[in-house]
Amino acid sequence: MKRILTNEDNSSRSGPHRRVEKILDAMDISYLSEERYAPYTLDIFLPEWHIAIEVDGPLHSVKKDQVRDTWFLEAHGIPTLRLDAGWLKTESVKAKIRETKRRQAEEK
Repeated sequence: MKRILTNEDNSSRSGPHRRVEKILDAMDISYLSEERYAPYTLDIFLPEWHIAIEVDGPLHSVKKDQVRDTWFLEAHGIPTLRLDAGWLKTESVKAKIRETKRRQAEEK
């Protein structure tokens, strides 16, 4: 699979966001970064898996995130995997991505 970027210059993305991109590259998973779904923008979208990944930093609002996650699930059928930017251990992130994919497959 080939990695897909909407913005070739990833210097504007946070360090944790770029770390998740590197993990996805290592897993050979295609993704779109900063994918726009008006009125929102996803941090990372896995088009082949139909899953969103949000890298949550200290400015994220749990209440607003819940509204957003519900909107993506109900409007587009896209579940959101939320990752804490302060805790991005490679194996843990890989396991969470695989678990989200497994759960999604079971729900279909």
